Amino acid sequence: MATTVASVGERGNWDVAEQYMDAPFIPTPRAAFLGVNLLVRGYGKEKGIGPLVCLDVGGATTDFYANVPDNPLYIYPWDVAEKRNKRTILKTPNMPLAYRRVEGKYGMAYNAENLVEIDRYQSGEMQIDLNELFSKRFSKVSLSSDDPFTKFLKKDGKGYEIDLENYINWIHNNPHELPKSREENWVRAFMTNEVMRITTKNNVGHVRETDVYFLQYGVNFFSQPTNVLMVGGTIYGKAREGTQAQMEDLRLIARGTLFNTDEYTVLRPNGQVLLDADYVLSTVGGLYGRVDPERAVRMLKKYLMPLEVERVEADS
Repeated sequence: MATTVASVGERGNWDVAEQYMDAPFIPTPRAAFLGVNLLVRGYGKEKGIGPLVCLDVGGATTDFYANVPDNPLYIYPWDVAEKRNKRTILKTPNMPLAYRRVEGKYGMAYNAENLVEIDRYQSGEMQIDLNELFSKRFSKVSLSSDDPFTKFLKKDGKGYEIDLENYINWIHNNPHELPKSREENWVRAFMTNEVMRITTKNNVGHVRETDVYFLQYGVNFFSQPTNVLMVGGTIYGKAREGTQAQMEDLRLIARGTLFNTDEYTVLRPNGQVLLDADYVLSTVGGLYGRVDPERAVRMLKKYLMPLEVERVEADS
């Protein structure tokens, strides 16, 4: 019997599963983007939640989604007269206000080794912060002998040192290994914070200061009330367990998405943080939202979990 290989176009005409569906297949990232747009705008009598930045951190990549109604000009947020009096010039007037991008190099498993390319790693800041924060967070560490993380942890006179380079390589080579201890879970959260930090830095707007002007590139999420939604397996797992330790980890991760006074020229959002604790953004928002969008918005608003995170208050 001869075998016929169908082209992509031919396959689409007779795909068995789609014969039983009232809408075509769409990939998960597309469904998530549809969910973001629906959640922001609302539908019918169900109001949306307004401007939103969404981040989906995975094992290989990190997706960035945004939907805002405006791109306000940057105003220096602190009371320094010479800076507040500077004009801002928008250098990218045609920047889309609803967009999706992918950080294809940064994930928390298969692409973990790419963390060594981040500027903060190259400068040594990431290692210094990790050792300092870990030592403050964990005064005593007692790991079981079968825990691989013990190979990368060293006690010194001031606290602990973590062999970050070799630990990153180990994660990359063992992408399916999950942390076995509270300490390693925290370290993974610290690293996820760094992924969130670089993803936002690369995809939100920023300003460059000159002697006379602020030059604004991209979208200013800081100067408008923009919320953050965090999704993905890492977020889902921690949010579902909901222990005090897991919530602390989520707050650490979330700080990488929010406005940071150390990088005040990076126009990250500074609003409320939400968690997709039931993995509903793509399924309810993107898929079910095509069938009953009004109810889908209502469900999304009901099941997204608010996360209290200390925010930077700035006078604008």
